[in-house]
Amino acid sequence: MKRPDLTYPYFNSKDNLNSHYYLLYCCDVLTSILQYADNKNLGNISIKFSNDDWEKFSKLNDNDDRADWLVSNGYKNQVYEKDYRHILFSAIKDFHNFMFESIICAGKMKLSVAYALLRRPFKDTLGIIEWLAVDRDTVIYNLSETDNPTKLKVNFHKAQDLTNGVKEKYGFEPHFDLRYKNKNTNLSFELIWNKALHIVTAKTSPSGKGELNFVFTDKDKLAEFSDWYYKVVPLVMNYALELIVTLFEAIAMPNEITVTVNKFNRLIHCNSVMPTITDLLRSNTIPFFCPQCETPYDAEYDEFASQLLCGTLYCNNCNTEIDTRLYITEYENIVI
Repeated sequence: MKRPDLTYPYFNSKDNLNSHYYLLYCCDVLTSILQYADNKNLGNISIKFSNDDWEKFSKLNDNDDRADWLVSNGYKNQVYEKDYRHILFSAIKDFHNFMFESIICAGKMKLSVAYALLRRPFKDTLGIIEWLAVDRDTVIYNLSETDNPTKLKVNFHKAQDLTNGVKEKYGFEPHFDLRYKNKNTNLSFELIWNKALHIVTAKTSPSGKGELNFVFTDKDKLAEFSDWYYKVVPLVMNYALELIVTLFEAIAMPNEITVTVNKFNRLIHCNSVMPTITDLLRSNTIPFFCPQCETPYDAEYDEFASQLLCGTLYCNNCNTEIDTRLYITEYENIVI
């Protein structure tokens, strides 16, 4: 099934339209991950009790805290694993919800709303996901055992520690400056967020004479804000997607071919808006084959990439179709 033909008369360049579709693709992948996790009950775990422990656990009544009992009786790892999955998938959903609405608003040139909606997912929610990635036990403890909400606050210095931890552990670039710095740089969301959230600003990025932030913005200025959105937001979105997929795959444990196929698919989509890896992709064997009849897809790189970007990969041998807008799961039962 191909993506519906969305008509946005406001795009002032083909590059912006391509970036828009890339961002929607990222949201589609996140949606499919959440659906897969729900269908496979990945939020739940099984606990193997000893006979005595099961007898004691089954006698707990509604007034007893079962999680506390499990932690106190040697099942802390299982409890924390379940809490981790619940927090992670909930945070991914929150991230997706705000990002999707921001992208839709950007496509309709409602840029003050689009930028305002970015602040929570890019700073707060992604910050929690990064915290889970590098030190999940602290997140779980602070969320379940303390009454102080500041323990979960991802401030500037905490964000520095977390993004450095992600970079060291996973090798990703978290784009800290774009997301958190607000002084001595124009390459930051903070200055725009401040104007998008407040109609008048006095300190950081003060409103000019006769200016109400984003209220009197003319067409040319809106075009500048739109161009910046579509150049910079895909950078952070790509990072967020790669981190989330990595955490998801550590839970779902897909086979090697599923991981490879999805990685290649994400690279093709990323390359459509950030063309820095074309030579790398061209020099490698296309890892796709039909998951139904196992016939290799016989196509040159450009043709194959075009099929992936259109949203459907079609097998000429058995007519099987793969939706390439999603996290691809059709290879789960392939034995390598």
